[in-house]
Amino acid sequence: MAWPAWVVQLIVYLAATVITARLNWGKAPGRDVDLSEFSAPTISENRGIPVLFGRRWLRAPNWNWYGDVSIEVITQNGGRKYAFFGPREKIPIGEKWSTGAHLTFCYRLDRLLELRAGEVDDPMWAGNVSANTLLEIDEPELFGGEKKGGGVVGQVAVMFGRPDQAANAYLDAQTGGEGIAYRDEFGLVLEHVYVGTQRWIEAWMALGECTSTESGWYQSRAAVGPDGDMNAAHIIYETLTSRTWARLGYSPSEIDDASFRAAADTLHAEGFGLSIEFGNDQMTARQFIAEICRHVDGNVFEDPATGLWTFTLNRDDYDPDDIPLIDDSNSAVRSCSVRVPEVTTVVVAYEDRDLRRERYTAPDTDLAAVQLLGGEVAVVDRYPGIATAELATRVCARERAQQTRQLIECEIDAFGPAADDLIPGRVFRWRPSKLGYDVVMRVLRADLGNIDQRGRRIRALQALPEGEASTYAPPPPSGWVDPIQAPVPSPQRLVMESPYQVLLADQLGPEAAGELDDDMGVCLVAAAAPGGGVSQHEVWTRVGASGAFAQAVPFGQFAGFAELGAGVGPATTLLPIVGAIGRDKFIPGRLAAVVDGGRIELVLVEIVTASAITVKRGMVDTTPAPIAAGAKLFSLADTTTYIDDARAAGQTVQVRVLTESPKGKLPLSGAPTDSLTFASRQVRPYPPGRLRINGQAYPGVLAGASITAQVAHRDRLAQGANLVDQDAASIGPEPGTTLTFRWYLGGALVRTEAGVTGTSDTFTPAGSGTVRVEVEAVRDGHASWQALAHQFSFEVTP
Repeated sequence: MAWPAWVVQLIVYLAATVITARLNWGKAPGRDVDLSEFSAPTISENRGIPVLFGRRWLRAPNWNWYGDVSIEVITQNGGRKYAFFGPREKIPIGEKWSTGAHLTFCYRLDRLLELRAGEVDDPMWAGNVSANTLLEIDEPELFGGEKKGGGVVGQVAVMFGRPDQAANAYLDAQTGGEGIAYRDEFGLVLEHVYVGTQRWIEAWMALGECTSTESGWYQSRAAVGPDGDMNAAHIIYETLTSRTWARLGYSPSEIDDASFRAAADTLHAEGFGLSIEFGNDQMTARQFIAEICRHVDGNVFEDPATGLWTFTLNRDDYDPDDIPLIDDSNSAVRSCSVRVPEVTTVVVAYEDRDLRRERYTAPDTDLAAVQLLGGEVAVVDRYPGIATAELATRVCARERAQQTRQLIECEIDAFGPAADDLIPGRVFRWRPSKLGYDVVMRVLRADLGNIDQRGRRIRALQALPEGEASTYAPPPPSGWVDPIQAPVPSPQRLVMESPYQVLLADQLGPEAAGELDDDMGVCLVAAAAPGGGVSQHEVWTRVGASGAFAQAVPFGQFAGFAELGAGVGPATTLLPIVGAIGRDKFIPGRLAAVVDGGRIELVLVEIVTASAITVKRGMVDTTPAPIAAGAKLFSLADTTTYIDDARAAGQTVQVRVLTESPKGKLPLSGAPTDSLTFASRQVRPYPPGRLRINGQAYPGVLAGASITAQVAHRDRLAQGANLVDQDAASIGPEPGTTLTFRWYLGGALVRTEAGVTGTSDTFTPAGSGTVRVEVEAVRDGHASWQALAHQFSFEVTP
């Protein structure tokens, strides 16, 4: 007999489906790439290469080249064409972009300490390397994972640009094989690295450190403090002598070595180190030297007497009785005035290295200046080379003292031997008789005057009194804690084989549930949210205790969770709760699960308050039983994560819940493992309900000659997706269902009555004691998931 046409069509379809699935098994879907679809942050042929001094975040590197771009389409599992049969449909949800690139950050570098990308809090790499190496970066969740911005995975070559550096093989192959080694510059080569799910590359930054110099001058004082800051004397010396990036090219013989060493010693002792970049496309070398002097309150100049470049610091390290005296006998006043302050309050902006952003000191106010000016006038001074709050606060105090005081300023012609020592930064005692002053002045500028008179034209400003710019404590930490934290494991989880009612009502529907073989089952997962901004989760599974985990559910909601605040009996419907998380997810009319050790009872939520949940007990295929304090409550239905992979009875599945927050996804290795062994739950007959013992519901004490247990039938198929109260009258039972009554006295099984087609059984105890009765339904060799049971005290009476 010929097969019907629809049978032939079905066979052809299933065969084609299997062949297609086999051909595509293990392939990562992709597509052709147009390079114009993709963009890198900063690309400029004429952009200058900055020079780093100290330890600083190097931002916005120049992307000299990028290419070798590829795309992998991100998919998630869809449904199956025929319920549990055939391959899953792959649904595209995004794209993973990978690229090769060459980034230049700066000239020489001593060491690389950290790499970051974008605005995320976590680094993609942290360590300490000082020689060319190949970094293995494995941060697929850096920007939130595949469902958000992706991450960074791949090999990154670190190139310090030393004199013996060879060309990078990957870069050379991609750019024409010219063998360019890129010496004298620090850079990275991305060797076809996964960089995210967007059509652009997140901005990369590197924490680098450089305290060495080309000249090697006075290297023992180059680094200041433990955090990699650099001595300003060395920064200026390097700028003056560099013949490459600064191009000033002065020889050491043109520098007053003693003055630079003295300044270096002072700055080192003060802990006054800087971390700063110089870019010759932003300022000239001379402007950069002036900026360094502004930071440390110093002076760099060519000494008129020696012709050497000299470095001095404006410090109150002098004795008024030992400094040169300038009075009417050796000077002439050209001009004199009192400088009136224009500000009352100073705030210093600095680059906080730890927080990777600009920060501000607390305002420093001079109350005398407020009275003088009739109100507060604030100014913000920016010092990009300062990297710590402590140093910024010291500089703020210095600037407040200098900018808010009334100070004498003058221009004079000084003559004689006393004038020979008057160079910028030096102090002298000024005592002009006609003006009546006797003050300490600091030289701002000194020019040669009449050579015959050995004179100098001096511009000077009154020196601040000793200790005026004293050190202040840094501002206290704010105490603010970011509410969005890196994802942590779900603190409480429920992994359970789904009962028949849940399959019909919430998970599969009647048609698909009907196609399940009797010994097959599916599971559900309910997980409590850990807080800290964690908003959803994925579920990953594997069969057995070995092998790789695979994603089973890409998007899962968190369940409501609470603990039972006190123990309750089997008839109690008011459950006191404590420690609720997501209490609003316990929805009246929907199921919840009560987990007490290894026993799970399903209940129907009726009323929810802050302190208790009113429920109906023993729903679906579960029965009422005493519940201990501390039992766990999980909301089900709308907040349940369902896994629709059917498993045979006896199979064990391991489950891991990977939580997600805006800061990424919990790694698979960081998630706890929960196990479930399937046991044909969905096909088992429902246990009976409405237990009455000598006519009473769950009595504590009984007396008499005999005990009769009365129950009501339940019917899994007839009840279907409906929820039936524990105390409802008999329904069904399913064809072929019988009841088994078991009676215990003093903990020992003393009576078993199997194959009961009715709804009751009578037991005559041999004596008084603790009695327990259990009633289960049996059909086709399957016993009900739980037995209806109760334990009580019984006294035999005539």
